[in-house]
Amino acid sequence: MATQSLNNPFADFGGIVHGDRFIGREDSINKITERVLGPTYGNLAIMGLPRVGKSSLVWHAIMDRKVELIKIKTIPIFFEAGSCMSSNEFFKKMVTLLYDELEFICEDEKYQKFSVKILESLKNEYDKDLIQKYFKLVKRFGYKTIFIFDEFDSVQSFFGKADFQLLRELSYNPDTHLCLVTCSRKTIEDIEVKDGAISNFAGTCSDLRLGMFTKEDVLEYWNHFGKYWETDDTYKNAISYFTGNHPWLMDKINSQMFNLDITNDLFSKFDDVKLELMEVLDNIVSTIEKEHLIDSAIQVVVGPYYDSNQKQIEKLLKYEFIKKVSPEYKELLFSGMKVGPSWDGYCYTCFSDYGTLDFYRRYYANVPYVSLWSDTENLLRYSVKEFLKANFSLDWETELTASLTSNPPFPAFPIDKWKTNLRSLKTNRDKMIQNFPTMNGGHLVDFTLTAQIFDLFIRPNWKWFNTHIFKGSREEWNTKFEFLTALRNPVAHNNVIGNMEEEMRVAREYCQNVTAAIKEWQKNRITE
Repeated sequence: MATQSLNNPFADFGGIVHGDRFIGREDSINKITERVLGPTYGNLAIMGLPRVGKSSLVWHAIMDRKVELIKIKTIPIFFEAGSCMSSNEFFKKMVTLLYDELEFICEDEKYQKFSVKILESLKNEYDKDLIQKYFKLVKRFGYKTIFIFDEFDSVQSFFGKADFQLLRELSYNPDTHLCLVTCSRKTIEDIEVKDGAISNFAGTCSDLRLGMFTKEDVLEYWNHFGKYWETDDTYKNAISYFTGNHPWLMDKINSQMFNLDITNDLFSKFDDVKLELMEVLDNIVSTIEKEHLIDSAIQVVVGPYYDSNQKQIEKLLKYEFIKKVSPEYKELLFSGMKVGPSWDGYCYTCFSDYGTLDFYRRYYANVPYVSLWSDTENLLRYSVKEFLKANFSLDWETELTASLTSNPPFPAFPIDKWKTNLRSLKTNRDKMIQNFPTMNGGHLVDFTLTAQIFDLFIRPNWKWFNTHIFKGSREEWNTKFEFLTALRNPVAHNNVIGNMEEEMRVAREYCQNVTAAIKEWQKNRITE
């Protein structure tokens, strides 16, 4: 049980974690050391999902060693990129931050003399040459400078190609040779792109993708906090289920559970952690969307898989937004239901089991046919409304029901089932209007799903639709209608699809057939 007289050991979550509190990440620390802290060095771009620990990693690996680095004339500077509103302010701040550090370190009179002159000039106006001149001066006096740009994504709103080019020049030119470390959610390539123009700054950076805690990190995590708080394996497994070993989320939930004195049955307190879970998952999904990877993630986790490429999947894996698991594991997670595609004994889930179920909830009905099918579906609704207008009064529901009851389209027509389905449509319409009042006043047909368009209106009144619009064999058109109905049925999208490319080809063909028939009918009506 938690000893409540102790201070909450997780109470510092949300800030930069450093010193003894920093846990794990040995491989990442080694890469930073090799790339940034050696006598030969280069730029490093640290990328990862929100709150995964990018700032804490770079602070621990570099800023915690500031005293010893200064002794070897290496000046590390932590720079909040989001604090600037313009590129001019950004580069001036680089100069002033370094000047403030060296003011107490470099006592050489020549440096003091020239640096003061440059700073005074920069106060009056921004000058790229003066920026470069200052960093040349610092390098000439034997100093190596490491700039850590935290939240580097923010520069996208005010940097242009010339600004990225200046960063490149400052870092690769031997006369200045700054070491630049960026922390961002997006890739440097995506941050650089603006109006189709791309500089070469990204080419100077080595990438470090920061993901979730490894098994070794998690073991170290629980060993560390076990000194303050004793929990059982059931609790630890529940934390892994909910968080997927996301460091910030682990701290966040553990902090809350410590305060509640919960050390075992975390699932019983799910409502207490749900808000935090959803907030982080929203931020993570938003990042994946901004990286233009959301469609690929939906395809490999939820399905169906149709045009996601290997490069996109590799990016998702590097972000650790998705992970490989066995089909049996995923099927067990979904209580025996097969969800999404699989390949040669493996498939993909999101980084946490709970996150996978939430992702499925978000995108269960998000399918690739939406844009392909929506225009065709709207045309079908239009044709149905025109049919009703041509054959019935405003009280078409009563008249159509009476017509199908007295003159069924075929002897075994299930009129009672048809009436039930119509009532169901009206109930759904009423619920939609209750939730979204602005939809009030719309035609009942506007609320139909794909299957309802065919089953409630077109098939029972085939004679009229066949005569005016869908000319030819009923069997031929019925095949197309059944295919398109199945295509828009979300349940079908959870099954593994053998030849998605062929399905898409057929879907396009059938949509074109339906669209062409309706538009031909429209054209003939105008000319008549």
